[in-house]
This record gives sequence, C-alpha cells and structure tokens, in this order.
Amino acid sequence: MLTVTSMSYRSILRDITFSLQKGEFVALIGPNGAGKSTLLQVAAGFLTPTAGTVQLADRPIRSYRAKQRAARIAYMPQTTVLDVPYTVSDIIHMGAYAHDHPDRAVIERSIARCNVEHLLHRDLRSLSGGERQRALLAKALVQKADYLLLDEPVSALDIQHQLEILTVLKSLSRDGQGLLVSIHHLEHVVTFADRVILLCDGQITADQTVRDVMTSRALCDAFAVDVAVFADPFTGEPRLSVAPQRKDERENRICTRIEEGSFR
Repeated sequence: MLTVTSMSYRSILRDITFSLQKGEFVALIGPNGAGKSTLLQVAAGFLTPTAGTVQLADRPIRSYRAKQRAARIAYMPQTTVLDVPYTVSDIIHMGAYAHDHPDRAVIERSIARCNVEHLLHRDLRSLSGGERQRALLAKALVQKADYLLLDEPVSALDIQHQLEILTVLKSLSRDGQGLLVSIHHLEHVVTFADRVILLCDGQITADQTVRDVMTSRALCDAFAVDVAVFADPFTGEPRLSVAPQRKDERENRICTRIEEGSFR
C-alpha cells in the first residue's frame, strides 16, 4: 500500500492524508493551482515533504533507491522537456531499467496498448503533444510497477485516444495495479474511477466514492461552474452536464458562504 499521512509541502499542500491500494483506480481532481501535480510528485518520492510521511509497503518512500522505487512506482509528469535526440523506442525502453532483465512481452504489449508502433523511430521532440503523452505512458507501463501515478495522461489526446487510454488504465487496475490519476475532464472520472480525491487550495476536501464526491454542490463549490448530475438512463451511473456559472449565481454563492461562515 502507498500511504500518505499528514503530509505538507511548503505552502502548496497542507495536511494531506490518503492511501492507495493495489487494484484501485483513484481520480485526483481539483481546479488549476490546487496542488495536484505537486501531490503526485511528493507521493512518487520525487519531492520531500516538509511535514508528514509518505510510505510504500510500510517503508519511507525516500528510503528506496531510485531503481528500487522505479520498480514499485511509475510516475508520468504532465509535461516533459527533453532536448536530446531520443527516439520513441529509446524512451520506452528506458522504462525497463528498473528490472535486470527487460521483459520483451511487456514492452511489446505496452507499445501496442498505447498505439505507438508507428512512432517508434521518430524523435520524441518531433511528436505532437498527444503522441508524446502516449509514448511516455508506454514507458510508464514498461516499468511493471505496482502503482502508477499519472499527471493528466490524456489531456492532449483527442477523444478517441482519451477513451482508449483510459480503458487501458482501467484494465490495469482490474489486473491489480494501483492507479492515482490526475484527470481534467470530469466526465471521465464518473466513467472510469473507483474513488475520487478532490483537492482544493492545497487540501483534500473529499476522498470518497464517485457517487459521493461527484455531486452538484461539491463540484460547483470546487470549480465555480454550474453542474447537473444525473443518472445515465442505460447504466444508472452518474453523468454530468457543465455550464459556466452566471455572475449573479457566483455572487449569491459567495454571499451565502460568508453568511454561513459568520454563524460558526
């Protein structure tokens, strides 16, 4: 299990506590600037918390050597800047460095799952944003890690590739890997996630099932938009309709919060 307890990081994150188990698909959502990318970097062991702990299998995550950690946790950043002439094939094979004997079957399956066969000999720098995301995700899959921490892995993809990649990620969680995925499109959260962590202003304001977190009130408060949540007529699962919040509604909500706060 990956466990984060009372973790803070500078002024960005405050008192963060959650756990991630194998077989879970946990969506990390929140407005821009909430601290999602920083949370993922701290949880993956790339940043040291200023307070609290991050433990992997009951050991401090920073106690693992880089190669040991890479065999347990695969982290995919939101953006990657590389000014070196690596091909897609080079990048993907780097994911196998955590293992003494690269698994050719895993490499080939990861390439196929991310649909990058036709890109293998391309310079990574020449790819579109969506192509680069698929290549980096294939690298993460090659690590064969127990946990995948992914920062908006489908944000640059067209809708077809978004659904294809999220379907792959869902299958990985069903096969026993634990996933913590920052997701920009809320519609995908209700379709693919088992659990949702809502992060606002550096603090977790909700950590529950999709049905419990993806409510009109919670999403309106977090994102300052009008959200209607309704049941899918075919599956019964929650679905969303999102619209900009009108100025008068914003003012009413702000006034309501002030009035409610004054009585505490």
